[in-house]
Amino acid sequence: MMISATKTKGQAVSATTSSGGSSNSCASVDQERTGIRSTKKNHPCIVGFGVNPAFEEERQKLARRVEEGLTIGDCEHKTRVLERLGGGSFGEVYLGEVVDTKVRVAVKIEPPACVVQSLLHEGKVYRKLQNNRGIPTVQWYGLHGRDFAALVMELMGPTLYRRWADCGERFSLKTVLMLADQMVEVIEHVHASNFVHRDISPNNFMLGIGDKSDQLHLIDFGHAKEIQPASLFVPARRHRFSFAQPMVGTPRFASVFTHMGLEPSYRDDMESLGYIWIYLLKGRLPWQGLRSTDQHSKLDLIAQTKCQTPLDVLCEGLPEEFLVYMNYVRNLRHLEMPDHAKVREFFRTLAANMDFEYDWKFDWSSKAGCEASDTNSSTSSSSSCSSRQLPSTDADSEHPSEKSDTTVSN
Repeated sequence: MMISATKTKGQAVSATTSSGGSSNSCASVDQERTGIRSTKKNHPCIVGFGVNPAFEEERQKLARRVEEGLTIGDCEHKTRVLERLGGGSFGEVYLGEVVDTKVRVAVKIEPPACVVQSLLHEGKVYRKLQNNRGIPTVQWYGLHGRDFAALVMELMGPTLYRRWADCGERFSLKTVLMLADQMVEVIEHVHASNFVHRDISPNNFMLGIGDKSDQLHLIDFGHAKEIQPASLFVPARRHRFSFAQPMVGTPRFASVFTHMGLEPSYRDDMESLGYIWIYLLKGRLPWQGLRSTDQHSKLDLIAQTKCQTPLDVLCEGLPEEFLVYMNYVRNLRHLEMPDHAKVREFFRTLAANMDFEYDWKFDWSSKAGCEASDTNSSTSSSSSCSSRQLPSTDADSEHPSEKSDTTVSN
């Protein structure tokens, strides 16, 4: 059965919980994830390593071992670690080279000093998702003696965030629709394997290299959670936020259900995708740049703003298909499987109506594409919202619009 989505003008949700937000910069997205900020002006935020002497000592020790010559992996997957590519709360990322084949790879290293030990879990998730389009190939993962955990994977190109920043922090509607098609496709693979990613953000989508340079890949499965079949019969739980059990993911793109402390489900990933598309088109979300006296209260303020922003305000200036989509994902029941194929067809229809061809020539494919202003992203098609339809859902008792008087305590 099909239903038309209804607008939610004036609806608001009162929820006091935790989230985050910051200005547009590569460091700011990581700051959102950890709540760590640099106190020096124009000084990049160092996340994970460098926050305390123990982390910095581990980083320097690892750097010395790489300079001396570090090789990891088992007999069949010996990999030489070459140079540092970056780092974060998860550890360090190095460029590597497979000894036998001389193929360049990415090496993710997680020393014992990392606050959250999740690399081995991430490796297991990658293995279960292998051979799916949009999932990087993992050659090896495991422990390097007692020193650290490591993961050797396919080398990727730039992040989606970096491409967006290079194009003046705006993408055209055509580019976003092509990206949306690939994003939903890869998320469908993840959900079909009974996993919820839990940290969907532009920094966790990366482009491939070579003949995969126009293909998005989803990375960073350290927080992914497997949904057990038995849990389908367990009611969703709500827990209070605490620093002992912080919210998982990037608050800027987290779902309202995540802010409320509900158990993770497929709808969270789908809602996060919607926020990403709006962000890429408009350049900003309403809950960015809010000021507060301290980090904890700012997280609460961001969460309240997100929950209280009506969807028609959030999607203002965009084709109404985005409003229909956001209504659809907000009305999914806990652990209800989204109709990914219908969502892809829905946005492909919009592209056809706008005379867009999925030729995979993105804005960054040419300098002119990045510099061109997008006139289509602010143009809605002439038909009414009621004519655009997605599969019907039965909103469960956790639907935010039914919790208008609920306050989640901290």
